[in-house]
Amino acid sequence: MEREEIIVKMKSILEDAILHYEIKELQNDEPIGDGGLNLDSLNFLKFLTAVEKTFGIHIQDELWENNANGSLTSIINYVESTLTTHEKALK
Repeated sequence: MEREEIIVKMKSILEDAILHYEIKELQNDEPIGDGGLNLDSLNFLKFLTAVEKTFGIHIQDELWENNANGSLTSIINYVESTLTTHEKALK
């Protein structure tokens, strides 16, 4: 899966399941918590759970614990890396 497709799907998750409004511009370095998307801890958990379900992956505990005040870039990178690893294993 291409990085752009991952970003589009994440934006859709945020808009449809978490924020319930359209995001005009989504910067990958946008903070997830304060000063950015302002996701509280419950919405952050909902977001990561939806990411796991959408992409069929398991997100390691470290990402759950360490990214509440991080950016979307770290989650995008994690998903991209995990999907690439899975795709290589299937070949």
